[in-house]
Amino acid sequence: MEKIAASGRKRKKRTSIEVSIKQSLELHFARNPKPAAQDITQLADQLQLEKEVVRVWFCNRRQKEKRVTPPLGNGTASASNHHLHHHHTNSSSPSSTPTGTTGDYYEYHYPTHL
Repeated sequence: MEKIAASGRKRKKRTSIEVSIKQSLELHFARNPKPAAQDITQLADQLQLEKEVVRVWFCNRRQKEKRVTPPLGNGTASASNHHLHHHHTNSSSPSSTPTGTTGDYYEYHYPTHL
């Protein structure tokens, strides 16, 4: 059954995936999160799903993976690097103390990847 979207184009009904099929998809995803088109076609045939359903499942699953485990390194920002890093120091030397202050202060290190 197709629905009419707000834009006026037809939209396919949401596909529900059985638990056993989802487990199989998860297994394949663990081995290869970015399967080639022929692998998607083969998997769709095995699972008796439309190729587009399998393709979209892998796209959605990769997005979920990004949300659950943000990438580390590679010049990309991780969840912990979205804020300023500060280290508490206790220094009274004039060269490391901001003008007009003495004693304890926070030293801010700005992320270099921004």
